[in-house]
Amino acid sequence: MLKITKLLQGRGKNLGVRSNTKLKKLFFNWKKRMISIIALTLMVSILPILSSQNSEAAVSTFTKKLHFRNVRAEQADSIRKVEYEALMVLITKKKNEVKIAQFIKRLAIRESSGDWKVVNRFGYVGKYQFGIAARKTVNAPKFTVKQFIKNPYIWPEDQQDKAAIKLMRVNYRYLNQFFNEPGDELHSFINETFTLRDRSKVKITTAGLLAASHLVGPKLVRSFLNTRGYIDKKDGNGTKCSDYMKHFDEHTFVMN
Repeated sequence: MLKITKLLQGRGKNLGVRSNTKLKKLFFNWKKRMISIIALTLMVSILPILSSQNSEAAVSTFTKKLHFRNVRAEQADSIRKVEYEALMVLITKKKNEVKIAQFIKRLAIRESSGDWKVVNRFGYVGKYQFGIAARKTVNAPKFTVKQFIKNPYIWPEDQQDKAAIKLMRVNYRYLNQFFNEPGDELHSFINETFTLRDRSKVKITTAGLLAASHLVGPKLVRSFLNTRGYIDKKDGNGTKCSDYMKHFDEHTFVMN
């Protein structure tokens, strides 16, 4: 009986310990849940405020980035446009230089068959048959015909090419300065067709005028234009001003 009583008392103590442990666990779980509920309530009440601030900040940041990208895109477009225009100017310039080179090459063939060392019977020298006055105009080296025959390298081919282009520019400016009245500019004659005394026709072009100026000089070309082809002078070989105008009229380029 005593053993049974002690055994029951021991079980009672164990039961009491177990019940206390369960209560503690329940209280702890309840406390934990309450904290979670309070935290959740606070989050629900504060979240709209935070989200609105964050959204405004996010929108502001996105707007700034978008504006920055637009500015960069506009700058890039502007840079590309400038680069394209510069490239087109360069291409146009190069094309014009090629056309001028083609013109003087043909001029050299007509003047000397392209022989830069030749001297004709009138004392005109080189690839473009320069006389004393023309050489002086382009500041060519001073030499006599005999010196050139003996040593053509005193005025080499590349210098003759540069001199030919320089003389073209000088002649073009000379022609322009005498046609400066309104309606009487040099360009007003361009693409006109003159009927000559032999009833043949000649089209007036920039290339033709410059070729004729090389042949007989710009003063006689001016007379040709003023008389609409009635005064059509020849060089020492009998080649007329209009002959060169016809021969070179298909060349197109810009002189400056």
